[in-house]
Amino acid sequence: MTTHNAPSIDLDTIRERANAATPGPWDPDPDVSNGSSEFFAYQRGSFLSGVCFADFGTDEEQSPADREFFIHARQDIAALLAMVDDLRAKHTEVQELSMRRGEEIARLRGELRNTRGPVA
Repeated sequence: MTTHNAPSIDLDTIRERANAATPGPWDPDPDVSNGSSEFFAYQRGSFLSGVCFADFGTDEEQSPADREFFIHARQDIAALLAMVDDLRAKHTEVQELSMRRGEEIARLRGELRNTRGPVA
């Protein structure tokens, strides 16, 4: 089995930063965002509870993509952290199951050796 070493990242620090940020989702202010490189994000449900103001430049292809990435970053990071937690839990379950199966195989091999008797 091939093992892949994941890059070492400090998920606790990422989680702390995400939890400290203004809760999402963040919405663009249409008065500032439409047709403009400027961007004002506010927290949904709040009366102009501003998250940030940014200028993504004038690149007609890149600016919209950057804006979308930024708008969704708050909930995307939370979703990715939840997925990592879920995958780690499943990985632990698989490791434990594999260990139990390995122990069971070793036990059965021992029983098989004991039942065969002396080999001629």
